[in-house]
Amino acid sequence: MRRLVVLALVVCALSMPSIASAQTESDPWFASPFIGATFGGDTTSPAPVYGASAGWMGGRLGFEGEVADAPDFFEPDGFLTHRRVITAMGSALYKFGFNVGGGIIGHLSEHTGVRGDVRYLRTAGTSDSDANPFGLDLTRFEFWRASAGLVVKF
Repeated sequence: MRRLVVLALVVCALSMPSIASAQTESDPWFASPFIGATFGGDTTSPAPVYGASAGWMGGRLGFEGEVADAPDFFEPDGFLTHRRVITAMGSALYKFGFNVGGGIIGHLSEHTGVRGDVRYLRTAGTSDSDANPFGLDLTRFEFWRASAGLVVKF
């Protein structure tokens, strides 16, 4: 709950207009905190997720990077001490943000907007199941995530 309050404060701080800043015709850089939920795939129940992305959007093309944290991804079973999944992703943008899934960004004003996306996340490569003390098959670890957030352009 404390993290959600901190995230809300960051969103409010980023959405405040700056005092007398000179503006160009286009502000291509953006930051976007978001909240959402994981579902499907290897999730045993929906889990909250929060994170932030930042990137550059020039005309029709752009790029972004994001980091997200799902602190309660795995069900508590008395054995797992760490139940979280943290993801770091990079995306190329063409009008809408696409990863494996898709999203949309809508601008409310010159410097603020909203976004929503649905993404399918899956591990790449293989792992040695004997090296995993929890018995989790990470060679096929997968889940879906839906999220919504604020976009601040600068």
